[in-house]
Amino acid sequence: MRSRLLRAAESWILSMKSKLRLSLLVPTLLSIGIFASAALSQAKSNKEFTRELHVIRSLAKDWGFVDLAQEQIEALRKSPNLTNDLSRKLSQVHAEVLFLGARRIRDLEERQKVLRESIQKFKDFLVEYGNSDEAPHVRATLAEACETYGSFLANRIEIEKDPDKRKAIKEEALDVFREGIKSANAAMLDLESQIEDDSKAKIQYFLSWLRKSTLLLRWAATIESDRGIKLSEAREELEDMVLTIGPETPLGMLGMLELGRSYDIEGHSEDAIMTFEDTVNTVMMVLENEENPVTPSRGALLFEFAERAYVRIGEIYEKEGRTKDSLALYERYSKRLAQFEASPSFKFGDNIVLFGAQALFAVGGKENRNKSLDLAKQIAKRHPADFTGIKAKQLIQSIVESGADVGASALLDAADGLYRSRKYGEAIQAFKRVLRSLKSPEEQQKHALRTWGLIANCYYKMNRYLEAYYAAREGYTRYGKFDQEQASKLAGLMMDSAARKQSQTKSKDFQKLQDEAKLAIKSTGGRDANMINWKEAGLALGNKKYDQAIQLYRGIAKDYLNYELAMVRIGVALYRKGDIKGARKQFDIYENYVKDKFHSIPASEINKQSVRKRGIAEMECHRGMIIGDEALGRNGLNPEPGKLKDLVHAFKGFREANRAYPDLATQGSFNLIKAYIELEKLDDAELEYAALKKQYPTDPTVALLAISLFKARSNVVQAVEAEVAGIKISPANRSKIREANTRLRAETRKALDFANTYVKLEHKPDYNLLRNAAKLALKIKDFEIARGFLRKIISVYSGNKKLAKMINKFVKPDLARIDLLDSKFDLALKSVEDALGSVKSKRSKLYFELIRMKAFALAGYRTSLNDSGIPVQQTGLGRFKEAYNLMWKEYGRYIKSKQVKQYGFEWYQFYFDCMDISLKVAANEDSAFMAIAKKFYRLAKSTDNFATLEKLGTEGEILTNLFRSISPISK
Repeated sequence: MRSRLLRAAESWILSMKSKLRLSLLVPTLLSIGIFASAALSQAKSNKEFTRELHVIRSLAKDWGFVDLAQEQIEALRKSPNLTNDLSRKLSQVHAEVLFLGARRIRDLEERQKVLRESIQKFKDFLVEYGNSDEAPHVRATLAEACETYGSFLANRIEIEKDPDKRKAIKEEALDVFREGIKSANAAMLDLESQIEDDSKAKIQYFLSWLRKSTLLLRWAATIESDRGIKLSEAREELEDMVLTIGPETPLGMLGMLELGRSYDIEGHSEDAIMTFEDTVNTVMMVLENEENPVTPSRGALLFEFAERAYVRIGEIYEKEGRTKDSLALYERYSKRLAQFEASPSFKFGDNIVLFGAQALFAVGGKENRNKSLDLAKQIAKRHPADFTGIKAKQLIQSIVESGADVGASALLDAADGLYRSRKYGEAIQAFKRVLRSLKSPEEQQKHALRTWGLIANCYYKMNRYLEAYYAAREGYTRYGKFDQEQASKLAGLMMDSAARKQSQTKSKDFQKLQDEAKLAIKSTGGRDANMINWKEAGLALGNKKYDQAIQLYRGIAKDYLNYELAMVRIGVALYRKGDIKGARKQFDIYENYVKDKFHSIPASEINKQSVRKRGIAEMECHRGMIIGDEALGRNGLNPEPGKLKDLVHAFKGFREANRAYPDLATQGSFNLIKAYIELEKLDDAELEYAALKKQYPTDPTVALLAISLFKARSNVVQAVEAEVAGIKISPANRSKIREANTRLRAETRKALDFANTYVKLEHKPDYNLLRNAAKLALKIKDFEIARGFLRKIISVYSGNKKLAKMINKFVKPDLARIDLLDSKFDLALKSVEDALGSVKSKRSKLYFELIRMKAFALAGYRTSLNDSGIPVQQTGLGRFKEAYNLMWKEYGRYIKSKQVKQYGFEWYQFYFDCMDISLKVAANEDSAFMAIAKKFYRLAKSTDNFATLEKLGTEGEILTNLFRSISPISK
């Protein structure tokens, strides 16, 4: 069966050489959230309840506040207005809250507990509401939860050393696998009847199928006694799924990766590696293809598939002790990162780097060991509390235990690994070893304060509060002067430890310790030089040193003029560093501060009033930007289209209200227009854009939005084109076709207006946009505008080596096509010959296309019938016999090759062109060519009187009419 799948994959790869394509499932996968819940009722009486559920989901999914979300759910359950329908929805959301929130929990034991509880909640829902409309979605989500939890348990088994605990985890994992497979089967059964008509149902169906297969594989890998039969079942499911959906689709590629894993589990590691390498090669072929470049989002998705494959290969090398292969894999991956100017992804790439670090350590040598240590430290820093981070810290510990002189920083990372693994006693000893290693004042200044803080935390976690207090005090007293922020944290830990010790012993003897801690807290309250703080904070914010900016803003006293702006800028810094939860919380703090009557500002204090007005505007702007990130899926978030209306609400009227602050006004307008575009309210978007352009004509957002609006209008053009293509050509449909073409021309004009605006504002316009704009202009036969865009490409990018190749390959041929269509045959001939001079191979498709265009320049062409049914004819430069030789002899080599399907459109078009040129030769140069023209006509007609050609769509129908209209048989 593997050979059958490989043949299918190879067939697809071969087809890519002529025309690369990506499945329509790519944009669908990118735009549809896997966890999207069934839509809640929009009835007027349920609106408030629906909003509550939305907030509750966000508490868990976006912020990780699982306990708070559950409290809100319990509060809603007590509502006297709770109907059976609302109760059912609440039960569904409760299960989803646990599952979504668990993924945000850093503590592994807490995450395990919440995942287990979420699965039980899903099962409880299905017991009570198994026949409801929401049940299919819940079954699919339960399968996903089982897959997530099963993977979690498999990782726990891998690192667990205690045999009894391993056995217990395996037993639980088996129950999870069974439940997940049962749920996936049920979900597929529910969704099967919908997949033809509902794209979301189709995605969910194939995801459930893939999860079923993955769960079977996990079962096979975890339970040795069941391995043979479960591997067989998993492979059969995967092969059927991949062949059904296609190996070239994203889900098909994931299925191929899981097939590779099945070979590995079976012990056929080379077959597994071959399968994973096939995936990498396929992805790289798509990414490296310059003729059909992929979008950044699609490219990122495909590169992630390659990373997945690299990880699977690395796991095999690690398991088999193939150190040199692991090192070679890491080096190969590093070259790919450099090639695509990428960084290792958090989820997959860091694991590949870790394989490289482990291999470097295993190879040995001081240089390799130091490099291994550096890589492991980087990964440990990025993964402070997950399985990847634990493995990185285990590697650091191994390097430390090897006796290497690794330095205090590595010792600290190794000790931190023990701390993260909850081995607090061992961690304390390791941290003390760090302190003993600090020989110089510089090392002590760098590491001592944090190390004492971690020792204090270890004691605190062990409920040894008095020792925690004295460890924190030791660090604060001796080294607090080196880091005010860390010293402040230690002072707070001193206070908390003393309070807990007093509560633990019920003794007042520890009040002195609390008083001492209070003095420490006061002494770390910030500097008085507010002006310096304000300026340095602004510089830090501008230089993306967000933590430093936050610290400096927090140090600004309340009596300083810009104190309120400092409060807002803390939220801005949190937002820019990606802490959305913290930013929202800070903005809430500021809003409550402003609303508090105690903080009202007298009208006479004009400066403070001005600061507050700016502060409120900044707060509203950034709150809206957060909604924009969530709605549009920016900054690594999954798109939430349901929030687009909230985004409109946040920024509608914002530009007019904040004219005094152009930086905020333009940002508000930018987000509003983006929301309108996503909501397909292009008229509203263009009205706002016109006002923005008039008010701030040179602002960078004007050019950026011109790109977005051009793309949006281009999508409309494509839709109208599809509509036109769907109208059957006949006299009865002429008015309908004319009306559709009028709309098509109008929409195209709108798109081109935005492209022109962008080109005028942008010094170095985007290459792809210029090409696409030229294509649009060509569709409405605005040849001058099309030439303008293409000539702009040549003037801007001819000196760029990479794009110079693209210019020769695409832009110059496009210019030749435009000259032909514009009947400027002398220019067309020059353009074609210029383009031919850059073609290296006389076997390439581009070469043959240019030869065909040269023949048209010499002899003209016929493309369509006019309103009277007469063929539209062009005679070119009148060099008909020369054109015939080029078309029949040179271009004919391509038509007779394996690249062209006999009786396909290209085949028929070729014989029509040869017939047309032969007729022109016969009429103008050599009458003997009439017989040749008749031969071409009979050859094209001979099989089925053009029935095959007519079935090739609108183009086929037009070409059939042309054949018949100039038939030489009657001549």
